[in-house]
Amino acid sequence: MSNNVTLESAAALVEKIKTAQSAAGMNESRFALAMGISRANWFLIKKGDRGLSSDFLKAVMRVFPELEADILAYMKA
Repeated sequence: MSNNVTLESAAALVEKIKTAQSAAGMNESRFALAMGISRANWFLIKKGDRGLSSDFLKAVMRVFPELEADILAYMKA
């Protein structure tokens, strides 16, 4: 798989995570705390300047189990 496909799938997954965050009514601070990261790291992830770590993705699945299939597909890619 090319690097562009990975970047595009990461961007698509981040968009789904942002949508779930918004639907849950979580502000940036509350979301970052729930994910075990800083607000600054969440900002970098959203910009595409920081990758999606397995710990972060596990936290997302814990808080937003409806994204599990998307995350597992991303991790297999």
